[in-house]
Amino acid sequence: DPVSKYLEWFSANYKGKKYEITLRQILHQTSGIPFKSIALIPESNAPDALQKTVQKLKGIELSRVPGDAFEYATINYDIIGAVIEKVTRMSYEEYMTKHILKPLGLLHTRVGADKSDKLMSKGYKISFFSPRPYDAPVYRGNYPAGYIVSDAKDMSRWVQLQMGVLDPGPGIRELMEKSHQPDKSVSPTPGTPVSYAMGWMVHEYGSPLIEHGG
Repeated sequence: DPVSKYLEWFSANYKGKKYEITLRQILHQTSGIPFKSIALIPESNAPDALQKTVQKLKGIELSRVPGDAFEYATINYDIIGAVIEKVTRMSYEEYMTKHILKPLGLLHTRVGADKSDKLMSKGYKISFFSPRPYDAPVYRGNYPAGYIVSDAKDMSRWVQLQMGVLDPGPGIRELMEKSHQPDKSVSPTPGTPVSYAMGWMVHEYGSPLIEHGG
């Protein structure tokens, strides 16, 4: 489906021509939305931050025709999050907790930072040649691109679920396996033998590897 089926106002252009972008192209990072779009994400902790972030893409000039090539742009997954909110009428955080995290038994995992959580580790930043506590800004409109707060036990469980050591159950198992399948509609990342799946980098040559840094 095109994104505009769910976000009616969404539009994108390439060299003066309007193009539709599909949800699959968004998931595979072949939307044509440029990497530099990360600069559009506003600092905000407002309840509507996600919708306002994605609205900044209205009429965006693409770097290429949708579906032509891979270009990683973090805001692609914010679009997916905004569609989830529109379809489910739930916040992205609520949907993830109810339909993903709890069913998978990830009970010490949440979406987004909670600064009142005394168990959460403190961030530091080098300032004047030494590390100092850093109160990081909140980009709630970018939560679907990351911002998962977890602990070692839950992260271990997540890896075991992804590797098939633990069974997440029917439905979710098939979705996980599908998310590991590399996008063969475009060439691998230039200069590397790496293809992108849905949220994962897939190395198919030498020792097969599925990973994502960050």
